[in-house]
Amino acid sequence: MITEFVNSENNDIKFLRKYTTLPILLDILYRKKLTFLKPDTWPDKNDVKVMEHYQKEMNRTVLASCFSYGEESVYHWSTFANGPAGCMIEFKFKKFMDNLHEIPDILYRKVNYLLIKKVKNGEYQIDDLPFLKRRPYTCEDEFRILLLTDKDVDSYGVNIDLSCISAIKISPSLPKIVAESVKNVIEKLIGNINIKICQSTLLENSRWINYCSKIKK
Repeated sequence: MITEFVNSENNDIKFLRKYTTLPILLDILYRKKLTFLKPDTWPDKNDVKVMEHYQKEMNRTVLASCFSYGEESVYHWSTFANGPAGCMIEFKFKKFMDNLHEIPDILYRKVNYLLIKKVKNGEYQIDDLPFLKRRPYTCEDEFRILLLTDKDVDSYGVNIDLSCISAIKISPSLPKIVAESVKNVIEKLIGNINIKICQSTLLENSRWINYCSKIKK
């Protein structure tokens, strides 16, 4: 079993947030599985090429699932969950990671964001490679989980306990009446599990508007 879990690095993490789409969310809730995929479709081609090199060096198939340990942001929504079909799944960090401990050959760590010259200087080893990204991506606050296998597969479903999900947020750009219907569908899928379901207020927060409207000359 391969594991990478440095407690001192992760003591500050309470939640992992996965920005994705409603079809992916519904698949997770329906099958109670989180699907790991090959990284060859990632938009950052620097990342794709580096992962291809890592896979070749390890002589194994690498599958991945990516999260953010940072706060909700416009960047996360626009990059990973853009449009009305976007959503965010918030996982309780410790309980979610406990789901993974029985899976063989798994690696997980915060991504380290670097200037090119830092890599040029040869300070990093092959085991670090999947967790290195260029400095401009620092705002992602990414926590990456990798699954290594000898099988030539495109995906792998990891069983998860839905109670490790603390919240689900629906896209702020979805019309409110539609968001309410989506919320009702999600509630039927999760049953009695205590998960907060709401529409993100990132683009229109009534409390922010109310407080700011009270500021006078």
